[in-house]
Amino acid sequence: MTKIINIQDYLLESDTPVLPKNMLKDYQDELGLENQQLLSHLMNLEGNLYNQSLVSATLKGQIKELQVENDILLKALEEDDTEGLPAMLTDVIDHGSNQDVASQSIYWEREYSQLKDKIRHLEQLLTEKDDSLKVVTLENEQLLNEVLAK
Repeated sequence: MTKIINIQDYLLESDTPVLPKNMLKDYQDELGLENQQLLSHLMNLEGNLYNQSLVSATLKGQIKELQVENDILLKALEEDDTEGLPAMLTDVIDHGSNQDVASQSIYWEREYSQLKDKIRHLEQLLTEKDDSLKVVTLENEQLLNEVLAK
């Protein structure tokens, strides 16, 4: 018959308790790091859930407002009472919106051209400064070469 030999039989008694303790500590460190990562991920998900609940509450409020408005409009249509209907704001907005769009377009075109002018001016300043920097660098190199030559 064969005898089973355990590795602990060949290790010193002082070495055997240290190895499992070190392995356990390393394993615990890895688990701690993984727990921290999972906790941060969980906190991000909780933040997203909270934001989504706020958006959901806002949308529910808007839906209720629209339902009330729709009920009022439906009742007015059923009664066929054109005097009871609120003023048609779409007509006013349509006439004014064409003028607003044109004035906004002019405004943004003016802003865009001013920004383009500023950019051109800055580009010109940068090229001038770049050229002057190159000249100064060349002068410095010449002076350095003269000092080194002496």
